[in-house]
Amino acid sequence: MSRLKNTSVGMMKISVSIFIYTMLVVCMVLLATTGYEFGKDVFSAKGKQSAPGVDVNIKIEAGLGRMDIADKLWDNGVIDNKLVFFVQTLLYCDEVKEFIPGDYVLNTSWSGEEIVEILTTPREKTE
Repeated sequence: MSRLKNTSVGMMKISVSIFIYTMLVVCMVLLATTGYEFGKDVFSAKGKQSAPGVDVNIKIEAGLGRMDIADKLWDNGVIDNKLVFFVQTLLYCDEVKEFIPGDYVLNTSWSGEEIVEILTTPREKTE
């Protein structure tokens, strides 16, 4: 009886170990896939829609932060992912560039880099 109990306990330990290692491998694969897709989206030159896209009017108020602007763009359908746009602003904006308040017409086919460039480049004044 004791030998059968030891065998059962041993098999249970092996089964639990196999289950834990399988779950770790599944988690690693999911994290790697998600990380790859996120990185691909951050460095992608594609917009939310293919050209010609749709023009969207956006008003950027003074004092809005990067995530506030990402929220506004996402709410208006200009971008697909707020976090991707936030990371793009960190990559494409240096310390000197700031978002310039104003009214903008943005297109859903523009990449995050293009949108950041438009929102941070001073416009020439027309008289």
